[in-house]
Amino acid sequence: MLWRTEWILALLVVFWLAPQTVVNAQQAAGDASRKVVPDQDAAVADPSERPQPAVRNDCPSLEDLGYRQKPLADVSLDIRLTAEIRPADCSRDLFDVSGSQARRPVADDGELVFYWAANELSYRPLYFEDPLLERYGQVDCGPLQPAISGVRFLATFPALPYKVGLDPPRRPVYSLGHHRPGSSVPELRYGVSWKWNAALLQVGTWTGLMLLLP
Repeated sequence: MLWRTEWILALLVVFWLAPQTVVNAQQAAGDASRKVVPDQDAAVADPSERPQPAVRNDCPSLEDLGYRQKPLADVSLDIRLTAEIRPADCSRDLFDVSGSQARRPVADDGELVFYWAANELSYRPLYFEDPLLERYGQVDCGPLQPAISGVRFLATFPALPYKVGLDPPRRPVYSLGHHRPGSSVPELRYGVSWKWNAALLQVGTWTGLMLLLP
């Protein structure tokens, strides 16, 4: 029992002395850091002890350039130089004024070439379109033109299956085959393209409609 009592007393002494040792070590470290920091701040605060960069500064000051602040009342719209310091004229050293370079043009007068790029606008087939009248204005019958256009519109219905055979409804149509606006357009005439599939579709459609009628 005696040795157990000695061990218990020894452990109590160790646990009591350990926190005191840690606190003393922290205080010593804090005192040392406080002694070092003022020296560093003093070294940084003194500009004479800072390392100077090896860069030359040959730029003139604003006074050397003749810069001065003017009051707002002295500012005018006249941009001509009067008594102020003018910049040095270095053009004589770069260009031969008396030679042939003074008479040589700065830039050649080249031709400007413009290229026309067609757009990619597409639309579905226009079965009732009148291109000679609507696009080029070549067919104009004066006061009778509305009546003629109405007859043409009504006459397109019987030939609609044939037009569908020529240009399917889902096929995109571009305006690249027509003449450009403002260009000289020759005299054009109405024409009908011939295709066997369009003709068979026309005959089959009307034959079927006739058979469906009672």
